[in-house]
Amino acid sequence: MQRPNRWVEGLSIICLGALAGVAGPAIFYLMTAITESLHPDYDPISETVSALAIGPYGWIETVSFFLLSFLVLVFTARLYQEISRSVSARIGTLSYLLISLGLLLVGVFPTGEPGAPETIHNAIHNASAGGISVLFVIACFAFAVEFRVKLGWRKLFLYTLLTGVIAVILIIMSIVVPSDWYWKGLHERLLLANAFIWVAVISIRLLYGCVCQWRILRSTGE
Repeated sequence: MQRPNRWVEGLSIICLGALAGVAGPAIFYLMTAITESLHPDYDPISETVSALAIGPYGWIETVSFFLLSFLVLVFTARLYQEISRSVSARIGTLSYLLISLGLLLVGVFPTGEPGAPETIHNAIHNASAGGISVLFVIACFAFAVEFRVKLGWRKLFLYTLLTGVIAVILIIMSIVVPSDWYWKGLHERLLLANAFIWVAVISIRLLYGCVCQWRILRSTGE
């Protein structure tokens, strides 16, 4: 009677991080959609996601940033457990740990009302958002180096490298276009989608490893 409990418990621990990588973006998108529905005048094409934190329902978007921060942290811990301890892996992991911190800061320091004077809150929010974008690029290139030489992960090398290149292009676009660019909301959503899809793909790979571990634990009866 105790054997199944042991391998089921082991499976739960192993899968936790991978599931967090899937759940984080999904919950974030769901809560963002809910907040958008409560802001009838909100334009997702021209307005950023952070703008949803303004107003009486802004707390929903703020909570979504907090949850995403925590789940990204759990996902990072699981990924680090799976890969080696090489320099590139450590750089990628550290970058994602800082991304988790950046998401927390974005939630703690929401953006201000449009046209309002610049404040310390705004400065921290904008710096955190910009830092997240740069850190994601660093993480992609670092993990691409790691995946290129790691058995079982080589198929994700080119995809991870391409994801980093796309992120660089989108960041350059945000620098060269005017601050009042109408399409900035869409642009930000492309940045997010690029990052979230990568996390989802890596999570699926981690879940595959989880299934393999599940089979081992079940076959040994531990």
